[in-house]
Amino acid sequence: MNGEETVRAYADMVYGIAMKYMRDPYDAEDILSETFITYFKKERTFEGEEHRKAWLIKVTINTAKDFLSARR
Repeated sequence: MNGEETVRAYADMVYGIAMKYMRDPYDAEDILSETFITYFKKERTFEGEEHRKAWLIKVTINTAKDFLSARR
């Protein structure tokens, strides 16, 4: 799956997770962007789509938590 396909396939999921943590659409958009920036910066090989999905979920959650910690 290339980068554009990955964004198309997982953007809604990443945004939904970000909204659960951030509760603000603008902050959720920032988390969405940061998650995919991290994805594109790292050269990764995934064992399959479930591995890619799990990685994106984990990065989204960690990015949201880091963002919330920085606010405090």
